[in-house]
Amino acid sequence: MRPSDNPGTFDHGQSHRLLGRPVEHVDVRHGEFVRYLRSTWLPSGIAGVLADLDQLIRAGAEDRVSDTVERLTGRPPRDLVDILVAAPDAREC
Repeated sequence: MRPSDNPGTFDHGQSHRLLGRPVEHVDVRHGEFVRYLRSTWLPSGIAGVLADLDQLIRAGAEDRVSDTVERLTGRPPRDLVDILVAAPDAREC
């Protein structure tokens, strides 16, 4: 399976389809995120690692698709948004 055959990746811009209302994304800088995480009593090292991971994700580190679902299940993957739109109760968690 070529990556272009996969349903694709999910981003916060698609959230409005799941919630049925507009969603505002607020971009938070690294230092601000670390300070917020520290305010929740996370140790500074863990807060820094989580903020670093957030930066990597923003840069596209997790923006990829693979053939893993089909290899493991024998069925092609389905689009996450389509699955959750079809199962509104799943959005409540």
